[in-house]
Amino acid sequence: MSVAARPRKSRPLRSDAERNRSRILHVARKAVAAGEVAPAWNELARRAGVGVGTVYRAFADLPALFEALAEASFRELERAAHAALAEPDPARGLDQLIDAIVVIVLADPSVCIVLSSVVTSHRGAAALAQIVAPVTALLANARRAGALRADIELDDLRRLVCGLEHAVRVGGDREASAGRYAAILRAGLRPLEASAARARSRRSRA
Repeated sequence: MSVAARPRKSRPLRSDAERNRSRILHVARKAVAAGEVAPAWNELARRAGVGVGTVYRAFADLPALFEALAEASFRELERAAHAALAEPDPARGLDQLIDAIVVIVLADPSVCIVLSSVVTSHRGAAALAQIVAPVTALLANARRAGALRADIELDDLRRLVCGLEHAVRVGGDREASAGRYAAILRAGLRPLEASAARARSRRSRA
């Protein structure tokens, strides 16, 4: 989840500028949900009923637009990460975090677009940092408890979660696929001996 910061000054928006920004975000969110990962500025402006210059003034580039779209979801991710870290059992906390992340990224495709970007604003970098710290601590706790493979790092988790989001999005039964792939991901993060022990336990109960 490491990123290179792109400086950008922020200042309060006038009411009309804020309204235009909200309209642009509304149409951009619908575009991303429909699978448009690089919506054209001219088309966004047309759908929002504003001039293309207004879009450029509101968002310097696509990464800035996607960061704005994902802002609320990143706050959810931060809360989920801290809740998982507070779980006394690191294995359970890790499962809890995976389930929460899957729900969030499937509800908001812009999250993985931001996570896959190598460039972000200072504001975006700060939001990511608030998530990175508790998730890194949780992974370390889970590793020490024998609940996480020794070779799994934060960047692996980012890639795996976003890969899961893509797999569910292009698949058929979204709900069934999400649950199945999340279970596969949780099992794959476990040390091999722990996964084998769980499989034997399930077979003995069958």
